[in-house]
Amino acid sequence: MATYAELMRQRESAMKMVNQIEKEMAEMENELFSAGRDMFGIYQLRDGEDLHYHRFESLDRLEKSGLKVEKDNYRLVYIAPLQERQTLDDIFEEFNLFRPEDFTGHSLSVSDIVLLHKNGENQAMYVDSFGFRAVPQFLEKQQEQENEKPFIDHYYVVEDLQKSGPLEIKEYADMQEALQAYFSLPNHKQKAFGIQNSLPLPGSLDFIQCINGVDRNILDYQNVEGWDNPEIINAAEQVDVEIDLHDAEIAYKIGDRYFTIQHTEGGFDYTLYDHDYRELDGGVYENPDLTIEEAIGEILEDEGLAFEDCQVINYEEFMERTEAANRIVPLQVQPEEHPIYPYSAAYAWEHGETEAYRQSEKENISCRDAIEEVIRKRFDGMHLASDAAKVVLEEYGAERMSYVLANTVRYFSWDNRFSVENRKWAESIPVFEDNNPWGDERNVDFVVNSHPAVLDGFINLLREELKERETQKIPPVSNMTQPETSLNQMSRAEIEETVLSYAQSMVDEAGYEVQVMAARVYGSRTAGMENENSDVDVVIEFQGDIQEDDFFNMLHEDGLSIGGMTVDINPITAEKSGTIEEYLARANEYLEEKVKSFREAASDQQKVEVTAEKPVQTLTFYVAECMEFPTLGEYHDNLTFAEAVNKYNEPIN
Repeated sequence: MATYAELMRQRESAMKMVNQIEKEMAEMENELFSAGRDMFGIYQLRDGEDLHYHRFESLDRLEKSGLKVEKDNYRLVYIAPLQERQTLDDIFEEFNLFRPEDFTGHSLSVSDIVLLHKNGENQAMYVDSFGFRAVPQFLEKQQEQENEKPFIDHYYVVEDLQKSGPLEIKEYADMQEALQAYFSLPNHKQKAFGIQNSLPLPGSLDFIQCINGVDRNILDYQNVEGWDNPEIINAAEQVDVEIDLHDAEIAYKIGDRYFTIQHTEGGFDYTLYDHDYRELDGGVYENPDLTIEEAIGEILEDEGLAFEDCQVINYEEFMERTEAANRIVPLQVQPEEHPIYPYSAAYAWEHGETEAYRQSEKENISCRDAIEEVIRKRFDGMHLASDAAKVVLEEYGAERMSYVLANTVRYFSWDNRFSVENRKWAESIPVFEDNNPWGDERNVDFVVNSHPAVLDGFINLLREELKERETQKIPPVSNMTQPETSLNQMSRAEIEETVLSYAQSMVDEAGYEVQVMAARVYGSRTAGMENENSDVDVVIEFQGDIQEDDFFNMLHEDGLSIGGMTVDINPITAEKSGTIEEYLARANEYLEEKVKSFREAASDQQKVEVTAEKPVQTLTFYVAECMEFPTLGEYHDNLTFAEAVNKYNEPIN
């Protein structure tokens, strides 16, 4: 006799088997109801005495007995593909005379059900005493269950619809999670967000597609039967809201130029770049009511470009290339970590500044070594490379390099191989005496020991470079002091001075260490292309501890107007956007192209007007003091008839 534990194990094993059978039957039935091809299934009554009066009864006798054909009384025993032209009689014959080996039920008999899944629709047929009869009630409960199920089964995101090979599709149960995954993908790929329904024959539709960088609503559901229902309409409305709320960042290539746009507070921040990734134009397009696609179209139209010519590119990669292209080593010397110590070692000892003295001495010696090294490498025995001095200058700066070389020339003051000009130059630079207790010069430690004639040439190169850099320093404002009509009778210099003061005060109040060095007016108002609402474009160059974008936002937070004109200030640094001269050169080149296009368009329009309009003929009159010689005496022409009569009647003086 089995123990209780053994019985429980047997019971558990049997339950597992039953559950497995139920699971397989459910999967088989789901396949029958939702297959993408035509199929048929055979249902037979379950075992048990409670169905005794159902078994093998005709449909009429069953109904007279008050009994019903209910799906819960049946179990699915077989499914198979429905062959083309296969009829119910063919199925009856097969499952009586030629039963398949994998068919485990009894021969097809009265009270059995044959379910036909054909062309996506299901029909239940009762095997009657003679032939078959439709029993739609067999599927009523199934239909009720399907009607109670949500229409939406799940959401999906496709990474790129244009990818060759199998598409990468991820499924999500939660709509917000799916939308978040969609918007996290870059805009240069044709990504998609969609919905799959829960119908027996599942279907799916895209609701968002990223087309040329723009997230667009796809409204195909309105034209597909069964999809235009409240559940889907609500989902579509949520999608529309999410697109409006999403802050997009898009980059395009347009011919040999580039264009970027992104959402910002109150509108869209956009920038145009040349083929070298240098900024040409940009600003904030203040119209938050537009979609980003509408904003792109209007901005490009103002620039004489078309959205149809845009090719979307990877935004992140483009910004990295832009940053790399604008990463310029500035010409100005970086502040030195250890400045030249201007006193002797004895003074440093007395005042507790020994460490500063030692650091300065160490830098002087290092600078000496660098000069000797570059002369060894860049002097070929006849000529010294023209950029030899620049190499050391960039590393050690003008002050220390001049100090070391002036100390050297002074030390060799007796050597006439140094030119008179260079000796005078050396005397003009303060070099502090530094003798040890025995009277020896400590400054000899950083005397350059290269050949004096070559070193003299090296000093010439340094002085020429310093002179050129001094002349290259751009003045804070331009010399354009004449009032201009396009600037509401203000001069460019006036506007530049105001902008300089305004920008400097803004960063000072915010606590930044920033120097605003120069300002220049440029743009449409300097090229004769302005209208009454045009901004005054001003570029400013600055140095300091604030990013260009942050400075731009600060300057435009409250806005600035001068002479009734809104001022658009564009702050730049030499490191990122180049010097102000380089920026203006690019901007003017771009502006010249716009002016040329503007004039060509105006010329074409004028030609059209001349061709289209017929000249208006007018009749004028003249009055002459002498009729025989009209040009002698008083003569008046281009008069109306009334004016001519009045003039004629006037007395002659």
